[in-house]
Amino acid sequence: GLDWLEVTVWGDPVRARTMLEARLEAALYAVECGRRSQEDAFAPRHPWERGHHVGMADFKVSRCGSFCGIDFKGSLCRLLGSEHLHAFLHDCNAWCDRWHVRRVDLTVPNAPSLVPSRLRDALDAGNYRSQTITAPGDWDWISNAVGDTILMGVRSSLDGGRVKKRRIGDRSLMVYDARGVNRVEGRWTGQAARGMGEALFSADPAEWDGLIRSAHRGLIDFVDRSSSSRARRAPLLDWWEAYVGGAVRLAARPQRSTADDGASVLGLLDDFIRRYSRRLEVGRRAFGDDWLAARVRRYGTDRLTDDDLRLIEQLRAFRGSGLCGVPGVPEWEAVDDLPI
Repeated sequence: GLDWLEVTVWGDPVRARTMLEARLEAALYAVECGRRSQEDAFAPRHPWERGHHVGMADFKVSRCGSFCGIDFKGSLCRLLGSEHLHAFLHDCNAWCDRWHVRRVDLTVPNAPSLVPSRLRDALDAGNYRSQTITAPGDWDWISNAVGDTILMGVRSSLDGGRVKKRRIGDRSLMVYDARGVNRVEGRWTGQAARGMGEALFSADPAEWDGLIRSAHRGLIDFVDRSSSSRARRAPLLDWWEAYVGGAVRLAARPQRSTADDGASVLGLLDDFIRRYSRRLEVGRRAFGDDWLAARVRRYGTDRLTDDDLRLIEQLRAFRGSGLCGVPGVPEWEAVDDLPI
């Protein structure tokens, strides 16, 4: 399941916090009720004050107030479960102007076939295929009294006599033996997290376990290179095939469409306007729209760069596309009437 979830949402922070409060209140109340037996079903319940549990999730508002970050740590993710986390993603889609996942940790709590030493031997022998892990230094091995750990997608280096580990991409995978239980943990950040967020949003919660194994395959596949000189054609190793269980490889990259590209380009401009909207609104209310537009032309025309001119051409392509309405305003109140 999910062991960590960080989401950035654009929109009114008060509205976003209200959405978070409502989701946590409903989810944790259902969890509490599920723990009660039928005998005490009518016993007095815990007083669920509004916002009482919002502190369990980190809620951070940006300085400009145009977006905020919502973080679910491991214990809260495990408490809520896939059903409520899936509902939270749909809440973000319904309540906020736009959103994306910044980080998501994908875990399989018990994978008997994945023994860390077995993975290390396969990596040393070159029995794998991956676009992220391409050199012997792209993984690390740790062994201590607790158990063995193999880190993939991580490089180690010495800095002032201290060993530092850094991720080489936006995906990494860790398999460790914690007192006899083999646990798999993957961390997705950046563009990989965005793509994984879209996949989790679209999939049914019952399909998340298979989706997680597909994402792990998207990072690395362990294959038998002795059967074929080309890694792409080599069959999966038995113990890896037993783990993935027929799951297909998932690259977990954002699905871009024409509408998405337009939204991202418009988002650059919209975020900038929103950042300075309060002061601009002061001048508009004091002197009117024409005065504000004249000032923008006076001070902005001579300062345009080549990047600004390219952005103008990209924005012009979306005139009349239906994407230029004001975010969060119903279509019948914000008609996109810009001509093509």
